[in-house]
Amino acid sequence: GAKRVAFAGNVTEALNEVISGLLHAGDHAITTAASHNSVLRPLFRKQDDEGVEVSVLPVELDASIDYEAFDALFRGNT
Repeated sequence: GAKRVAFAGNVTEALNEVISGLLHAGDHAITTAASHNSVLRPLFRKQDDEGVEVSVLPVELDASIDYEAFDALFRGNT
């Protein structure tokens, strides 16, 4: 079972806390162009303020992603 549980007022608050707590200078994150603002804003804030690298995977018109392109974005610090 879960060893730690955290409660938040809403999903946006929870995502901000998780992204803020997990990513630090020198880390790399992958997101998609279709990600919600509640994911993109804290990621880009971390990029601007702390040097977290953020890669944005394009999304096709049919809402699919290219899994080979996704795999190619992974780095040792992702």
